[in-house]
Amino acid sequence: MNDLYLVLFDWSTEDAAEIETYLYRNYADAVQKFKKIIADEMKPDQSWVGDYAFNSAGKLNDGYFHHEFIDDSTGKDLYWQVGKYSEPETYCFLTLKNMKVL
Repeated sequence: MNDLYLVLFDWSTEDAAEIETYLYRNYADAVQKFKKIIADEMKPDQSWVGDYAFNSAGKLNDGYFHHEFIDDSTGKDLYWQVGKYSEPETYCFLTLKNMKVL
């Protein structure tokens, strides 16, 4: 059995949506992409997440939710989720999943 690692970035706003997928043969490369997407999303000039969901100190603003498991030392699946309570169509869901290939 071989391992593949899927990084799945599912995002949506009121006027656009997309699902981006990336496949990696090793966990370290997948984690690197996972963390790069988070870093890019936290930049106010690149994403609504960094512009509206979090303040300049990195704290979550009222009206938004944030859930994560990003401890890559475990070798387990990771996730990072941000959304707006009042607008369910506005979200970023990022997942790193180990896919077993026979």
